Amino acid sequence: MMQAEIEATFLNIDHDELRMKLKAAGASLVQPAYVMKRSIYDYADLRLDQQKSWIRVRQEADKVTMGFKQRESETADGMREIEFDVSDYEKACEFLEAVGLKTKAVQESKREVWRLDDCEVTLDEWPWIPPYIEVEGPNERAVRGASAELGLTYEAAIFDSIDGVYLKYFDVTRTEISTVPIAFGPVPEWLEKKRRA
Repeated sequence: MMQAEIEATFLNIDHDELRMKLKAAGASLVQPAYVMKRSIYDYADLRLDQQKSWIRVRQEADKVTMGFKQRESETADGMREIEFDVSDYEKACEFLEAVGLKTKAVQESKREVWRLDDCEVTLDEWPWIPPYIEVEGPNERAVRGASAELGLTYEAAIFDSIDGVYLKYFDVTRTEISTVPIAFGPVPEWLEKKRRA
């Protein structure tokens, strides 16, 4: 059964300033910053994309996960997921390709993880866009509370996947951005031309 992922995303956040707020609020650093890699999969006809869904294999700091995600709505609990640990990133990718899925994109980012009350606060850096954070918790009330403790205005949050974040900065479609290899380095020339003013 798919579980709701309860999280709020706050864009364009100064991570140094937020770390001070986290420390002042009594938060604990769970995982120092690390580079995270993920491979995104779909069928050749992009049928999952058309259903606002995707399959992901993700290399985290200390584990590898595989998951199915579906964006039902742009609300705090609008993302559904089934996620589980696997032992080998490359083998998981090979498995998905063996059953007929195609690599849609490979992405990398940097993530730092903090714990504040019942919530996980991640400081995320993705190529070509300003840093942002996610506050994830067991329910919307907890997420609202942790956000308020950090001085964040909940009404300013967005509730979307990373492709939705990129749409705030580039004039592209979800399908276009979700098929771009995203890695630290220069922004592709064609994409730079689509940067929003």
